[in-house]
Order: sequence, then structure tokens, then C-alpha cells
Amino acid sequence: MTTAHYALVFVRPPRERLSAAARLVAELPLFLGGADGELDLHHCVATAYTAAVVRAPREAFTPDVLARLAFWIARAGAQPILLEALPEEKRARLAADIGRCERALTAARLAQAPEAAGRFFRALGVSSPPPAGARPVLAVDLDGPGAEGIAYRPEARALFIAGVLAPPRADQLALSVRHDGAPAPVEGWATVAEVRARRDAGPGRPAGFTLRVEGPPALHEVLAQHARGSSGRDVRAAPRYPVKAPVRVTPAAAASAAASPSPAPTPAPRARVEYATDQELAADWIENLSHGGAFVRTASPHPV
Repeated sequence: MTTAHYALVFVRPPRERLSAAARLVAELPLFLGGADGELDLHHCVATAYTAAVVRAPREAFTPDVLARLAFWIARAGAQPILLEALPEEKRARLAADIGRCERALTAARLAQAPEAAGRFFRALGVSSPPPAGARPVLAVDLDGPGAEGIAYRPEARALFIAGVLAPPRADQLALSVRHDGAPAPVEGWATVAEVRARRDAGPGRPAGFTLRVEGPPALHEVLAQHARGSSGRDVRAAPRYPVKAPVRVTPAAAASAAASPSPAPTPAPRARVEYATDQELAADWIENLSHGGAFVRTASPHPV
């Protein structure tokens, strides 16, 4: 049996992000469909660097499992890494980062991930993760950052969420929906009914996934009253998300016409996004970067 290694990494997470890490680790058996395997947990006290490494049979990492892991890990603000797909240099760097962690829990059974996560993160002063078997919760803010990519069709009870990452079709998940003015989120459950990959996106048809809202009625009512409806006038292939950071655009260097008889290809333009704090980076990762990128407004547009 060939073993594959899959890691999820939180780099310098703020304190509150460790609660998301605890929940994410506890949900790993559910994400992998109950596959047999082992789990290692690592934490660096000085930097809060936190990593979990899963060892499981290679056949356990099906396309659906990889899509599910990538979606939920990105939502939690972590980096998903399939070690076998990494170049040797980056794999060695990851091993060095993990080796610097003073606290470790190794070779725990994957099926016991909720209990292992509870022991490990409680020792770090983090609240306990949810009980085993709990559905992952997708938090939706109808008036917050990212709301531009949300649309609801009441007649079909279909909630569309734009993004290049998506859970696989037929997955069931819990929903927690809030809007401005509500004293608390409204909770319910839904099933992934459709996934539109980036390669299938087009004007008015952004990449993303559609949830069939199963219940309760209060959740449907909130979405029908407060969510944006689908519009036939959309012409974008992806929603426009605001970026909360200063952006400096570096123009591409002009190609030298004398370098060769035929003109050399113009280098692609670059944009450097700067963040003042780790918290600002974490916020923009959840709102923009994990959806596939950030839009840059410039007075000097480059040719396509």
C-alpha cells in the first residue's frame, strides 16, 4: 500500500485563528471519508506556526477529497499541501519549519482526530473543537466582504457562492447566515447541488458552487429577503471584490526591439500587495485571495 502525505499549515496565525485550526483538524476524518491513517500535529510557540500532517493510503485522496480539503482549509485561512506534489526544495523547507516546532503530537489515529485535536489545542489554551461527526459550518455574511459573490434564487432555494474553490457535489454542510441588523446568525443545512469550475466560467457565469438550502424555513426566509438575487445583466466572469490593502503596480520592462529580429514577448505585469499587519493579511486571504486573486485598479492598464 502506497502512503500519501497531506499537510495543512497556518503561518503566523492570530490567536483566534487557532480555534479554526482546532475545528479543521477535528473534521479531517469527515473530509477523508473515514479513511484509515495517522495524524501529526506541530506548533511553534515563538511564531504560532501550526501544522497538521495526515498520512493515509494514496487512493484515499480522490479528486473529491482533494477538492473538499482545499476548500475548507482555505476557508480556515490555512495552506493545503500535498507533499508528493512538492518540489524537493520546498519539501525540505516544510520539514525544517516543522522541525522547529517545540510542541508535537505524532502518530495519532486519524479516526481519533477530534480527541487528539482537543488534547493538543487545549494545551495551547484554545477552546475544544466540535464533537466527532459534526458537519463543517459554512459562515455566510450577506452584508460583509465577499457578499458581491453571493446570489439566491428563492424559487429554487438555490444559494450561489462564487469562488475558484468548492466542495464536491452532493456534500452536506451546515450553514450559518448573518445580515446587518440581525441579533444572531440563522443556522440551517444545505447540499452542494452544482459546481462550476474555473474552466467552465464565462461572462455572467462565474466559477463557484450552488447550494440547495434544505432548511429550516427561517433560513430560506432570511436568504429570500436579504440576499442579492440573480441578475441576467451580469457580464463579469468573476465578481469584483474590494481589496483592503495598498497596492503598488510595477510596470513590465519594455522589450528591446534590437535583441532579436522578431519581437520578444512582453513580460507579464506584476502587482505587489502590501499588508500592514498579519491580521490584515488573514482577513484579505479569507475575503479575496482564497477566491482566486484580487482585482487591481490602475490608471495605466496593460494590454491583454
